[in-house]
Parts: sequence; C-alpha cells; structure tokens
Amino acid sequence: GVDAEIVTPLGDVRYTYVSTYEADPARVSKVVHMFLLRYLRGDTADHDDEVTEARFVSIDEALRMLAFKDERNIMKKARDLLGVVAAEGGPNG
Repeated sequence: GVDAEIVTPLGDVRYTYVSTYEADPARVSKVVHMFLLRYLRGDTADHDDEVTEARFVSIDEALRMLAFKDERNIMKKARDLLGVVAAEGGPNG
C-alpha cells in the first residue's frame, strides 16, 4: 500500500529455516536484500494478507523492535546514512 523509491542498498540478511509446508520438512536458505527507501505516497493500512501489521516508527523504536543482530546492524547503517540522532515516526521522518 506504500509507494517508495530506492535511495541506496543497505546490505543483505541471510538466514536458514525449516519449512513445514511440505510433507517432508525442508531446510530453506534465504537472502533478504535491504534498501533505504524514500516514502512517496500511500497508506500502511493498505497491505496484503501476507503482512500482519505495517506502520511507520522512529529508527530508535525500530531498533528496539528488531529481534536479530543483522537486522539491527542494517537499521543502524540506515540511521548513520540519514545522520539521524533521534528519529521521529511518520512517513517523512
């Protein structure tokens, strides 16, 4: 539901999990490519069923919410690129 443009790549997060969707569980390796995006328009409430919740939060809040070190490192890189000391939530902050 949100349109954005790519500002710059931030890096990749790699992980492995066991898929239980098949009759025989399979080990799946995944790479997530992360990007710094610039919000253009749209509403986070207009998301598909694959996503449980989408919302804008400050960078500091996002750092507290992220569970994995690699994801926190990517968020810190975004914060450093933006030169943000204490971010404000919302599409423009």
